[in-house]
Amino acid sequence: MIEKIVNKIMEKIIEKNPNVKGVKKDAIWFGLMMLFDEVPKFILMCLITYFLGILRYTLISFGSIFLYRAFSGGFHLRSQIGCFSMSMLLFVGNPIIGKYIIWPNEIFKYIIFVVIWIFNMVMIYKYAPADTEDVPIVSKSQRNRQKIISFVMMNLVFIAGIFITDVTISNILIFGTLIQSFCISRVAYKIFNNKYGHEVYKEEFATV
Repeated sequence: MIEKIVNKIMEKIIEKNPNVKGVKKDAIWFGLMMLFDEVPKFILMCLITYFLGILRYTLISFGSIFLYRAFSGGFHLRSQIGCFSMSMLLFVGNPIIGKYIIWPNEIFKYIIFVVIWIFNMVMIYKYAPADTEDVPIVSKSQRNRQKIISFVMMNLVFIAGIFITDVTISNILIFGTLIQSFCISRVAYKIFNNKYGHEVYKEEFATV
């Protein structure tokens, strides 16, 4: 049903913009699919977390991770159930961890924060933007631009997490960056059977 709606929209777009073709056409189609696919799941997630009493924290988790993920990328699950389950784990699990974690002292907390920050920086340097086979990012200038913005977004969220006095929100922001950095790692891609799109296309071009 969703695919039929997206295909109809794509027909209208191509009618008005005949130059939309190739990779650009694929990117628009995938973006529309994500929009129509993700919005219902987001609404359902909000309803569930509202009744659990953690809607506010879930929205903070979603917003902060999304800011970083929009430019750094990450793995995708192909099944609807798998995708929704993973979204719940990421966006709802993070607030639960943030709400109930207790730091023994400030020194220990900031040591953990520094370790997380170093891990984030390494992951961005090595893997961002982490693309997929469906939407590969093969342009070197685009990859460099998204890598730089990934650094900026992660650090903005991280700095906010350090200076916000609400311990729960602080934890949500900091651990949110850790979760997203794991999502772009090669380990995560292997676990969830994903491939980096630019590597796949590079291999294809090499064999032509």
